[in-house]
Amino acid sequence: MGMGKAMKRLAAILVLALPRGAWAETVVIGAEDDWYPYSGLVDKKVQGITIDLVRAAFEAAGVDMRYEIMPYARCMALTKAGQLTGCFDTLRHPGIEHDYLWHEQPMFAVQYQIYARTGSDERGLRPKDLEGQNVAVTRSYEYGPEFDTNQKIVRLFSRNDESNFRMLLAGRVRYTVAMEWNTLELIKRRPEFEGQFQIVGAVAESGVYTVFSKYHPQGPKAMKHFNEGMAKLRKSGRYQAILDDWRARLAGDVPACASNPMLRPVLSDEAKTPATHCP
Repeated sequence: MGMGKAMKRLAAILVLALPRGAWAETVVIGAEDDWYPYSGLVDKKVQGITIDLVRAAFEAAGVDMRYEIMPYARCMALTKAGQLTGCFDTLRHPGIEHDYLWHEQPMFAVQYQIYARTGSDERGLRPKDLEGQNVAVTRSYEYGPEFDTNQKIVRLFSRNDESNFRMLLAGRVRYTVAMEWNTLELIKRRPEFEGQFQIVGAVAESGVYTVFSKYHPQGPKAMKHFNEGMAKLRKSGRYQAILDDWRARLAGDVPACASNPMLRPVLSDEAKTPATHCP
């Protein structure tokens, strides 16, 4: 048998050996570098809840994938332009609805908290209460439809949560909006923030997605495989196991008085005393 024929036969055998539904192409997904414990660089390695979920979903669908680590704004821009297959962690709202492809079910739900400087007597604030006020937010982040569609909120943009909290503590803004679990991780890195701010309100709970490109050749098919993989994860129990593993990993870092247990499906509208200012 000639070398050419032998190689073709070997290739055919390898294709037949692939799991049903497997895809020969490697999917490249953008992973945010600064939103741990969901997705972030820790000890020079990308880690997080979403990192594990997305990898497991594609694995369950028989699809090879890898991550490109980058800032969230760049990740979303490249996905929108068709230069990247997908990006996470994205909150769905009308302003970006038509720019991306959205999978069937959110990966999980989160809720942003509204922060003020320690000593504020405000409680139970909602985005409507922030109208006309200066609020520090991260450029290109979504905070949920309740916040994102309110154009009366005066937004001051920065590159990340740390910069937002520095603006808050410097008195440049009255509020900032952040995830409590991300904030707790930030305080571990920046202990000078301990006790300097408190939760005074919350934004409505929103689902978190991996968005897929409308214009990248892999976009639609990658989303189809992702839907299939997530369905398999949920059915097998592996989805819940991944979330439970992260809860266990991070539980020791969070005092019992923390107001927002990670990935709780239903969150209270009432602003409580945060872990950064426990009684």
